[in-house]
Amino acid sequence: MRGTKADVLNRRDELLAYIVNKEETTIEELAMVFSVSTLTIRRDIEELKNNDVVSVRNGIVRIKDNRKFFLRDKSFYVERKRIQMRAAELIEDGDVIYINTSFTALGMLEFIQNTYCTVVTNNSHIFDLNLDNRIIPILTGGEIRQPRSSLSGEYTLEMLNRIRANKCFVGVDGISLDGTAFVRNGGALSCSVHHEAIINETMLKNCTGKRYITVLSNRFGRIDRFSCGTLDNVDGIITDSQANPLDVSELKSRGIEVLLV
Repeated sequence: MRGTKADVLNRRDELLAYIVNKEETTIEELAMVFSVSTLTIRRDIEELKNNDVVSVRNGIVRIKDNRKFFLRDKSFYVERKRIQMRAAELIEDGDVIYINTSFTALGMLEFIQNTYCTVVTNNSHIFDLNLDNRIIPILTGGEIRQPRSSLSGEYTLEMLNRIRANKCFVGVDGISLDGTAFVRNGGALSCSVHHEAIINETMLKNCTGKRYITVLSNRFGRIDRFSCGTLDNVDGIITDSQANPLDVSELKSRGIEVLLV
């Protein structure tokens, strides 16, 4: 019996996670692992090829090089994709959006369809995405910093101060609800790189509308090296369903919308 659309989508998510982990595999191996026919796997792989995610050569299935950046956290591919899809649902015609170097945040753009919007980002990997032609990308300019190929410095900040976004989607490395060296009364956002911390904080402060943190639940309770804002600068958090219910309750009590996926 043919599976439902949800079954097919879930299998393809798991299929892609498996390919990422293996780095390379075959149609026959995938059919055996997922207990479906090779014809079914070929359909799945064809869909992934059409989305420019995988390549097939001499019978070997691999992730395309320009997609590895977005799939580098192999353990949380499915959760990250769901966060991106939910974030994309929040975009409306005419929005101007800030997006930082987070590939969780940037990846949401591929799920925005039939919506006219402008994206202002310091993430040069935006050129690797398959964007709907209604999306207008603006790259901030600035110094290129590795390993994320992010843009930072005086020119980046100047651009962010010249363009006001009405929505902001920022990924962070840590969210602490308790008191820290950064924020005595709790509610600190942090990241591992100083120049990115400055950009993140600027985006959150300059946004004139809704400010969202797109983050995996394993970031809660973490404190990284550099402060990049506080929960006072956040209107909503989009995270996976494994988030601690106590954390979710605490965030809601502070007036922050929590979107679980």
